[in-house]
Amino acid sequence: MWVHNSAAATGVVHETVMVGLGASVRVRPTLFLVGEITPRVGGYVAGDPEYGFGLAKRVGGHVFDLTFTNTTQGTTFAQMARGGFPKSLHLGFNLARKFF
Repeated sequence: MWVHNSAAATGVVHETVMVGLGASVRVRPTLFLVGEITPRVGGYVAGDPEYGFGLAKRVGGHVFDLTFTNTTQGTTFAQMARGGFPKSLHLGFNLARKFF
């Protein structure tokens, strides 16, 4: 992933290149251990790499996720490029509908 001007608030144009890596491991027939990390491989480095891990439970056509991440509201590429916060962990919950 490439982000142009990932440090817009500083007034200096920075380019950032990141690689998203993720995995899922089946623990029980409907329970999965999930994880991801997004290290920056070049450009602007402001904080720690963003990472997350959690449990995913499949119930019928729904998937419930309980997640822990070192970032709060990283929803845009620029927010992910700035990285996570050291020594912090945030609890999250997701509900998804999957059509099999």
